[in-house]
Amino acid sequence: MRMLTANVLLLGHPHVPGAVTPEFLREREIIPAALELDREAPNVADQASAQLYFRGDWRVVVLPDRLHVFKDATASDADLTILAGIVSAYAQALPGIHHSAIGTNFGALVPQHLPARWIRDRFLRSDEVLGEAVCTGLQLRYNAAGTPLNVSFRETPSAPGSPPAMAFDANMHRNLAGPDLVGAIAECTARIVSDANYVDALLSALLAPERV
Repeated sequence: MRMLTANVLLLGHPHVPGAVTPEFLREREIIPAALELDREAPNVADQASAQLYFRGDWRVVVLPDRLHVFKDATASDADLTILAGIVSAYAQALPGIHHSAIGTNFGALVPQHLPARWIRDRFLRSDEVLGEAVCTGLQLRYNAAGTPLNVSFRETPSAPGSPPAMAFDANMHRNLAGPDLVGAIAECTARIVSDANYVDALLSALLAPERV
């Protein structure tokens, strides 16, 4: 079972944060009707930025150069489909924005008693000349069927009462070009479930006792 959070970042210009209100998102059918606005959250939509919270750990952020949609909890296949649909519907509703790139991102908290030591022992080695390596974070890059995939492990503060853990992050970056940017965005977002499965399999391999 995957334990990944997910978010999608859509870079471009000009986004108009002040126009991205809950009413706009409903009228353009960008946000599914089942997602209710969390009216107790610090929602804001002005010319500098928009940040809207929806029940079920959903968040939509708009800045002049980007749209960023988050599922701030473990994302199921159904959640990933909703996430992809929000981004694609936004691009269709605002075809005048020139989009330049899309990033599909995943994250997880991995229980680990001594994260820095695990990162060091897993990926580095001590050297007789340089001495013992100290590592609080590590970045790796892969080629995922032609798509750049950047992953990282890092120490992260544990919440009170929670066991020690390290943060895992993965980013799949795709540039956008051509006359049909809306279609290209739909094509990229349609891969989100397979992207999540790929990242989950990679994380499992990196955590396995014998790394492959």
